[in-house]
Amino acid sequence: MNDIYGELKKQLSASEMNNLKIKQCQWIKDRDAASQKELKEDGEGTLAYAEEARILHEMTRERCCELATYYMK
Repeated sequence: MNDIYGELKKQLSASEMNNLKIKQCQWIKDRDAASQKELKEDGEGTLAYAEEARILHEMTRERCCELATYYMK
C-alpha cells in the first residue's frame, strides 16, 4: 500500500492528494475497528489473532485495488 500511496503522491494534485489523505485516514480507522470487533467476537484466543491478521490483510489488499483502480492515472 505504501508503494501505491507514494505513486499517487506523484500523480495527484495537492487538492486531490489532500482529499485522498482524509479518506485514507478514515479507512485506517474503519479497518482497525473492524479487526478489533472481530478479535472481541472471537474471544481473543490464539485463533482470534490469526483471524484479525487475516482481516487486516484482506482489507488492505482490497484497499490497494481500490486505490489503483480509482486514483492511478
